[in-house]
Amino acid sequence: MKPVAAFAAGLWTGAAVIAVVGLFYLRIWELNRTGNSPAGRGKLESRIELLLQEQTRAQAEETRLKQTIAEVQSRLEACLASDARRQSRLSRRETEPALEPWIVDAVVKGDESALPRLEQAAAQNNPLALDAVALLAERDNGEALTRVWNATTLNDASRQRATLLLAATVEVNAHAEELLQGIFTTPPAAPLVRESAVAGLAMPDFSTKLRQNTDVPAPPHFHPDYAQRLRLLETWRAAVTDEQLLATMDNIRARLAGRAAGEGQTP
Repeated sequence: MKPVAAFAAGLWTGAAVIAVVGLFYLRIWELNRTGNSPAGRGKLESRIELLLQEQTRAQAEETRLKQTIAEVQSRLEACLASDARRQSRLSRRETEPALEPWIVDAVVKGDESALPRLEQAAAQNNPLALDAVALLAERDNGEALTRVWNATTLNDASRQRATLLLAATVEVNAHAEELLQGIFTTPPAAPLVRESAVAGLAMPDFSTKLRQNTDVPAPPHFHPDYAQRLRLLETWRAAVTDEQLLATMDNIRARLAGRAAGEGQTP
């Protein structure tokens, strides 16, 4: 049932109940006018009882109809929301670039000479090229990834992904700490960008669709410094007031501390 139809049904239900109640009081008035004798009073009381029962049934029916309308509207809204999410996923799939062989080949071979072409594609919001730049970050000390992160052509999704990857490869990039610190100390910063930076610290082994090709080596391609990541996280935390992000940072701190202990690193 569409919202308009539900609204109309609600009006109809209300009108029906009002009519029943009105008839109830009209009939009481008529019976009271003619019910002065004992027999008349008995008949009046009997009719009043019947009318009260009718009113109770009408009110119960109204309640049931309202519940039905609410349930139908809830199901309709859930269906519409599900359809919107499905359409959004389909739209993203349709706009995602194909897994181009040259990108895979560059990562498999560790081809530093492919970085300029990958950087250009990443700056034009090609997510696979962006991942490839991050997977090759140790080849150029993260310079290409830094330039992509600074590009004014990035859309919101690419900006968040580039921030995550910058944090995920922080050890190989001489500029990463300064750039990421600016996200937390130079307002305004988009909340999702901050969340991406925090998530990146926890994911030196970030997932990538390039791994659909089993020849692509899994990240990280360097030795993560979990003690460094913990120090960064503590510095950022001092500038955060959002309770939800603080809770996330605490969870990630516990994960990083566990990895640091496993690696024998001291924060």
